[in-house]
Amino acid sequence: MISPEIYLHHALILAPATAALLCGGIVLISLRDSRTRREHQIKFFAMLYLLFNAFTYAGLFVEQFLPALYQAINPLFFLTFILFNVYYYRCVCLLTQITRNEHFRGIHYVLPLILTVLMYVLRMALPAEQYQYVYLSRHPVDLLFSVAYTAAGIKRIYTYFHGKSLMATLALHNSTRWAQVLVTCSLLILSSAFINVLAVEGGFRITVWTLFSFFSSYFLSIEIAYHLLSHSFELYLVPAPSASQRQYKGLLTTETLENYFKRKKPYLNPNFRMSDLADDLDVSRTAISAFINNEYGIHFNRLVNRWRLAEVERLADKDIPLKHRVIASGFTDLKHYNRAKAQEASKNVVPTLKSSNIV
Repeated sequence: MISPEIYLHHALILAPATAALLCGGIVLISLRDSRTRREHQIKFFAMLYLLFNAFTYAGLFVEQFLPALYQAINPLFFLTFILFNVYYYRCVCLLTQITRNEHFRGIHYVLPLILTVLMYVLRMALPAEQYQYVYLSRHPVDLLFSVAYTAAGIKRIYTYFHGKSLMATLALHNSTRWAQVLVTCSLLILSSAFINVLAVEGGFRITVWTLFSFFSSYFLSIEIAYHLLSHSFELYLVPAPSASQRQYKGLLTTETLENYFKRKKPYLNPNFRMSDLADDLDVSRTAISAFINNEYGIHFNRLVNRWRLAEVERLADKDIPLKHRVIASGFTDLKHYNRAKAQEASKNVVPTLKSSNIV
């Protein structure tokens, strides 16, 4: 008779199995929203990783409560556990891929298939008692695969974050967070292998270690799905579309433009550029340039300088030295201020805009 402790232990197994299955399904649905081929690949193999993770935990449950079914398909569970490690490492390789010509060797898939076929052959050829002894010897093989792929994954992540080729060219976004997820994933794979080794007849015991492993795997599946869907993994960041590809939705009018200058005072920033205005108003730079030329008869930089000149005049009432007023108004120095002032026809500078009051 199976003790209540065994029932409770295997009920706990269903928690990470269910979480991994649901999260894998969610990632599967999100495949159609992939923005790049690489993102699609990462999501695809992460989905397989989550699903095989679910099958691995389900295998522990079936082994205890459905022994007849388990005896019939146990080589399949053996393959599931090995491929669970392979798909984890495949995701790591995709996330840390630096060059496009990197290839994932087929031996990673061939060897598990060969071992599974061998297991099926032995199941057909050997008596049940002898085959059971052979199958139980699979646990060291499971552990070997887990240790090998865990070590390879951690080494790859370490090399990626300490390699000069990538770090010299990229400012990593949320890199620490997803690296922690992957390392945690590695360690949980290893702990799952140890649990398999301990999973002999009647040998299950509820311990702090097993509780930690099961619930950590439960929350890890959710964490992985979250990062995949939120695109917070570094290599999901894709270049912004060029001006010719981007679809702008903003509507540029005189009122919109001048209200923007009045409210945000962007001209006070010496580094204010037309691209900043384009991003804030969601209007292309080409449209902004044409609009300013048609409405004001000047180019963008001169329009900005007019607002700065008006700011210099406004600050004159505050008894501030001219040099300080010039800098506070967005000019880099007096030279640029004098040059902008010379461009204006009137010495009493009030920018000629559509509205009567600009500051």
